[in-house]
Amino acid sequence: MRPANFHTIVSSLGALVRVQDEENRDIGSLGTWCAHAALRTLMNEIASDAALSQVAVTMLVPVLVEQLTTAAVGHAEKMHALDALLDVLSHFTLILVQQPDLQQPVLDALLGLLPESAAVSKRAIQGLGMLGVECTPAAYDELLQRGTAALTFSSVPAARTAIQLLGVLARETPLRLRPVAAARAEELLRVMASGTALDEAERDDFLEACLQTLSALVVHAIEPGTLDVGAVVEPTLGLLKYDPNAADYSDEEEEEEDDENLLDDAYTDDDDVSWKVRRASAKLLAGLCTAHLDAVRPMAYTIARALVARFGEREEGVRLEVLSTFSLLLERMTREPDVGVYKRKRDAVDGGVPLHDLLPYAVPSLCKQAGTGSAAAQIAALDTLTQLAATFGSAVAPHCATILAAVRRVLSGSRDAALHDRNRTLACVVLLSELAAAAPTPLAAEVPYVASVFVTALRAKHHRTALEALRASGALARRLVAAVGPARVAGALGDVLDAVLARLAQPDADQALREAALDTIGVLVCDVGPELGARLGEALEAVRVRLTNEVLRAACLGVAREVLANEWLRTLDVLAAFARAALAPLVQLSAARDTAVSVLALQCLYEALSLLRGAVPYEDRAGLVQHLRALPLRADAPTLEPLLALADLLVQVDPREARSVADSVLGAVLPMLGAPTFSARALDALCDLLRSLAAAEDALAPALVSAVEAAWEASCASGTPSSATPLAFARCLGAAAGTSAALS
Repeated sequence: MRPANFHTIVSSLGALVRVQDEENRDIGSLGTWCAHAALRTLMNEIASDAALSQVAVTMLVPVLVEQLTTAAVGHAEKMHALDALLDVLSHFTLILVQQPDLQQPVLDALLGLLPESAAVSKRAIQGLGMLGVECTPAAYDELLQRGTAALTFSSVPAARTAIQLLGVLARETPLRLRPVAAARAEELLRVMASGTALDEAERDDFLEACLQTLSALVVHAIEPGTLDVGAVVEPTLGLLKYDPNAADYSDEEEEEEDDENLLDDAYTDDDDVSWKVRRASAKLLAGLCTAHLDAVRPMAYTIARALVARFGEREEGVRLEVLSTFSLLLERMTREPDVGVYKRKRDAVDGGVPLHDLLPYAVPSLCKQAGTGSAAAQIAALDTLTQLAATFGSAVAPHCATILAAVRRVLSGSRDAALHDRNRTLACVVLLSELAAAAPTPLAAEVPYVASVFVTALRAKHHRTALEALRASGALARRLVAAVGPARVAGALGDVLDAVLARLAQPDADQALREAALDTIGVLVCDVGPELGARLGEALEAVRVRLTNEVLRAACLGVAREVLANEWLRTLDVLAAFARAALAPLVQLSAARDTAVSVLALQCLYEALSLLRGAVPYEDRAGLVQHLRALPLRADAPTLEPLLALADLLVQVDPREARSVADSVLGAVLPMLGAPTFSARALDALCDLLRSLAAAEDALAPALVSAVEAAWEASCASGTPSSATPLAFARCLGAAAGTSAALS
């Protein structure tokens, strides 16, 4: 589109919307709507065209500002013009603020719309947020001063609008607001304190707006260490239990209150919106835990205690937010930064009271809620119990029976929807897995039931449920075995293994599920091993038959390596049979183009040969040597170190193969010693191989020394040896000569 054509379109639409006579007002309104609809399309088309963008801003903004500031313009027309201005700001704010003659009228127009209806002021606040991102510092200061002047409480609607604008600026312009954010938060706290005296009709919405804006300031704009967090926490905890339509209990009374009475409370009032205040309070506490943890830490017990007292909140939306905030507090207090596992740390907080002292109050309440209410509430309670187990570890052990009883109620309760059932089952599986880590000994007494839960989850048709159950099964087995030994749990874990094998065999199982199944098989085999009986052979066979499956071979090789290297299993005939049967596919996979697969296959061959040793027929050993000769070798190849280790083991198992191994490997490897990419691990493996070759046949030692010397001379002649090259050759020379009598 040409600028001249675009100019004509804008001028025509502007003339249309300026029509004010009674007869043509409807046409003007339609024109304004059409202009807005057309503008949305035009903005997307011209956004990358600098010339047209300049035309759009220059022509459209004055027209739109005129519509917004003309008293005679109706509400509908003003809304259309405001929407159009928001489109301009979303695309071309930077172009607009570069023109002071346009920036100031837009700022004045938007500020002038703040006192109008809620729909208009909401859009005006949105536009001011967009403008604040790019406007000049002077314009931003004016925006902040004029836009939030109503915080002086000239009127409740005006104050609420100013509060909402401050929240938008905190989210959209946190860095620009940061120098005054703490002071603004303190001002807002004073305003919020005054708001508690308002009439009921205005109080709830006003307090909610204050809390939401405080959350935005706390999370986005206020720099840690610049805010008196205690001054925020104290009123927030008071509003957390704000409920004018319910009896006012003390914290102690709330903790001892029968939560079931609150959950089953029949009180309903469609006009009661006080729950919004309580929900916003919980969100503000979550924001403090997220952005100001160091300042919150000394008050953690006080906050956690208040949250536990609200576990019986009658409004489900608030209850879910309370549980989420409580879990977040525990996680933040106990998790190391950027570490994906929980760290058990001393959790003493204010007054020297440890957080785990809340367990006698929190656990019964959560367990009661897990068996009542909606599916979302049940799942939230189960997730919070999981967080408790992850955070406090063995401190949860005295409550293990109570938690298990809650799990039984959840899984045996009525079923309302398939999705909710799946999520409840999944939450129970994760909880039991974490409980096994926290209190394995008490859980071991209930291992048949726990195993049955996992078996049911493994058989579930829902993919995610089965996948998470597979991932949790391995962790469960490892934790229980470590606590009470394999014999006590072998029967129950054998049932789990049967379910895993059945799931692996299903034709509709995708790659992620089958890989998780294989990983779980590896854990069960290694940790329970001989206690599995005939199931052990079935599990190993399931791994072997999938070794050559292109999709699953990497996962199978990982399991095979772990199993073959397990000292507890190496005396079993069934493992030797597995190793013999796996030799051929392992040799095939060692030559795979996929480097990761090739490395794993070579490592498995090493473990299999180490296990079988002389039981491997001579023909197979000789064939393996010839196979090594055919493998490509590079100094930087990840396969080099495991290949050298395998060659070393071949020489140790059968010294007769020494010369063949030397001819197959050394001729290609020794010239690589001068390469800067030759790794230290590969050098160690090469030295071990040279020692084994020299020990296998004394007559071979002089030839080895000569080969090393020739490789050194060739490296020097090339003129490119690295600083580490002399030491590398010296180590190899010492390894080749050190054990040989022929050189003495």
